Amino acid sequence: STAAAAAPPARSNSDKSMNGEIRQPLLAALAESDAASDDDSFGTTAPINVLVPELYPHALSLAAVIFASILQGSFLSYTPSEDGRDLSTVLYFIRMFADLLGRPASLYMRPAALAEISAVQIGAYVRLATTPFFFLYILLPKDDFFVNDVVIMIFQFVFSFFSGFLVCLIYEQASKFFVDEAKRSSGTRFLNLTFQAACFLAVVFAATIIAVEN
Repeated sequence: STAAAAAPPARSNSDKSMNGEIRQPLLAALAESDAASDDDSFGTTAPINVLVPELYPHALSLAAVIFASILQGSFLSYTPSEDGRDLSTVLYFIRMFADLLGRPASLYMRPAALAEISAVQIGAYVRLATTPFFFLYILLPKDDFFVNDVVIMIFQFVFSFFSGFLVCLIYEQASKFFVDEAKRSSGTRFLNLTFQAACFLAVVFAATIIAVEN
C-alpha cells in the first residue's frame, strides 16, 4: 500500500494529447529560430556580381583617381627646380595637405554638375589625363620644356585636392546602392579591392618606368 501511495498518478490520454499540442508548436518555433540564425550567420554579404553592374562606374572612377595619385606621387623626387633645390619635400607636404583638404571640401563645395556618377567619372578621367604633363615636366630637359617652381606647386595642389575630393564623392554615391547590410558589406569589399588593385598596378607601372629609364 505504501508503494502504491508513492507511485505518481497515471497520466490520462487527454493530458498526453494536451502536452503534444503544446510541444509541437514550440518545437516548430525553435526550428524556425535556428533556421533564421543560420541565415543571418551566412547571409551578411550579397554576391559581388549582383552589385558589379551598379558599381561599375564607381569602381572605374576610383581606379582612375588612385592610379593617377600613386603613379604621380612615386616620381615627386624627380621634380626639377629652377635653382636646383630639392622640391620633393615641399611637393610631398603640398600633396598631403591638398588631399586632406579635398575631403571635407566635398561636403561644402559640391557643384550641381557632380551630382551624378557619370560626371564624377569624367572628372576622374580628366585628372588622369593630366599626368602626362607632370611626366613631361620631370623627364624633358629644361631647354625643351619650361621649369617653374610655382607652376608645379600649383599643379600639385590642384591634382591632390581633387584626389580626396573625387574619392569622397565616389564612395558617397556608391552608398546609395547599399540598401541593406548585405549589399553594404559586398559593395565596400568590391570598392576596397578596386582601391588595392589600382595601387598595385600604379606601383608596378612606376617600377617599370624607373627600370626602363635606368
